[in-house]
Amino acid sequence: MNRFTWSLAFILLSISSVYSQVVVEQVCSAKTQKVISISEEKDHGGNSIAAIQVLEDELETKLSDQCKALIYLNLGSLYHKYNKLVQAVKYLDEANKIFAAYEMYNEQITAINLISGSYYILGDHDISAKNTLTAIKIAKKHQLNERLDVLYNNLASSYGELQYNDSAIKYVQYSIELANENQNTSTLLHALSTKAETQLRSGEYTEAELQFEEVIELGRKEKILSSYLESNCLFGIAKAKFLNNDPISARDYGRKAFSLAIEDNHIKIAELSAKLLYEIWEKLDDSDSAYYYLTQYVMAQEKIKPNENLSQLNRFRMRKAELQILEKEQETEKQKYYTILGTISAALLLLLFIVIFLFYRNSNKLNHQLKEKNDLIHKANSQLANQRDELNNLNKVKDRVFSAVIHDFKTPMNTLESMLNMLIKKYMTPDEASENAKKLLLKLKKSRLAINSTIAWIKTQLEGYTAQEQEIELGNFISEIKSYHSSELQKKQIRLKTQIDKDLRFISDRELLFIILNNLISNAIKFSNDKSEIKITSQEEGGMLILKVEDKGIGMKKTELNRIFSLETLSKEGTAAETGSGLGLKISNELIANLGGEITAESDEESGSTFYVRIKLKKVDT
Repeated sequence: MNRFTWSLAFILLSISSVYSQVVVEQVCSAKTQKVISISEEKDHGGNSIAAIQVLEDELETKLSDQCKALIYLNLGSLYHKYNKLVQAVKYLDEANKIFAAYEMYNEQITAINLISGSYYILGDHDISAKNTLTAIKIAKKHQLNERLDVLYNNLASSYGELQYNDSAIKYVQYSIELANENQNTSTLLHALSTKAETQLRSGEYTEAELQFEEVIELGRKEKILSSYLESNCLFGIAKAKFLNNDPISARDYGRKAFSLAIEDNHIKIAELSAKLLYEIWEKLDDSDSAYYYLTQYVMAQEKIKPNENLSQLNRFRMRKAELQILEKEQETEKQKYYTILGTISAALLLLLFIVIFLFYRNSNKLNHQLKEKNDLIHKANSQLANQRDELNNLNKVKDRVFSAVIHDFKTPMNTLESMLNMLIKKYMTPDEASENAKKLLLKLKKSRLAINSTIAWIKTQLEGYTAQEQEIELGNFISEIKSYHSSELQKKQIRLKTQIDKDLRFISDRELLFIILNNLISNAIKFSNDKSEIKITSQEEGGMLILKVEDKGIGMKKTELNRIFSLETLSKEGTAAETGSGLGLKISNELIANLGGEITAESDEESGSTFYVRIKLKKVDT
């Protein structure tokens, strides 16, 4: 748990917009300043991939050492933020070396602190503490005392994980005193949270609980309580109550922590909250709820994979010296290459002058020949650029395919494995096993539909798409989809109304359209309250068929609506605790393009959502 407060603390230390902008303006060109600003805007807008890409593209240009170091620092910060820790350390290590060479000590402290944070999150607390001590030494030597309050808190966190409780208490107290002296309320909140975690680790459960509550109360009073720190403190309170033999209260706080973490995509807190809730429900003898949170825990672990990252990072550390030698060898080879290239270029230039001299009297013909050669070069360059774009697109397709396979193939297998483990360990009676088997069968049927839609999507991505057009009668088609969801509708007592042209006959790909509408109706049921209503309507407009799926469910926030078609969003729990991979809308949004259409959505929190499916209308002649 400590690692989350620590991560927020390093952000406070590492990212100061006013200070960072001053440094950028001092050492970077106007173009690079603009690139860094664009990256920050994309990151704030939730587009992490684009934020990273613009910075990595900038590295391909000619930059000064200091400017390159700041690009490295920004990339390291982004990779750290999104848990790509191996890449983060590589960039931050390069930034650290340049900052040290140019005596940019403030920036050096930031880079070292981010490196320390990477090792901390991966569980290598000894290396984390050593890096933080290095940053403290630099800050003291160069009188950068304003950095010490956060650094002391980070060191206390590392010592706490290493079970050096006396040292942890000493340094967190230093952090609290400096934060009060500097009137730095944000750092004070994190230091108080670290103190609570130290108390929890020492068995002072009641004191820890009161301290976490004080952090939340102070943060709300000062209006600086982030959702990340709030969910972390709620988790701390739940853990304290559980360890203090109060599972009912622990359950309530754990649910709040899990919901807030899922809502704002704090994956690691979601993982630990799900694990705690699994243990609580087991103690309360509720196997259904325990089973649900066990699957959530497994899904969150898939997002993080800390052991794999740790293994990669250790290999990176061991190969660091080897890579430096390899870089020197590559530099030597590069110099040889430049020498040969220079000789060839000089020879070609001499030959060009000879040709111009010999054919001077026939300049028009020569110019025409040169133009043809330039056209060929331009054509070749265009072909190379197209090939490069094609390779980039293939890489993106590969990433999307892997993501789909992980969610829609592995998750059902994990669910089945968890269910079988509970049966083997005899956590259920035969009657309970039979009932849960029925529930599991329903989940597997839903997973099969998700797998079918994923396979259809993969085929369109890798093999290209050929429409399998056939005649569709709209009334029968909608009745078939409605029948598919009859059990879910009956279970939640939801009424599915239709207002469509039942006699409309048109030509389209029946399988893809079924997948798309099925996903939309499944989502509408999932997020609708019991005894509510879902409506399907149709209309023709401008040569398009518009199918509207409208529910009166819980709706979405604007931030959720903006990212519903993204591959990075975690699945949200339904009104009856329904779960899913979160890929249905994303896959549907890509498949709809093959029907010459699009999907758009409107939503208002607490009043429901409306999805519009637009496809080209090819009517059947009657």
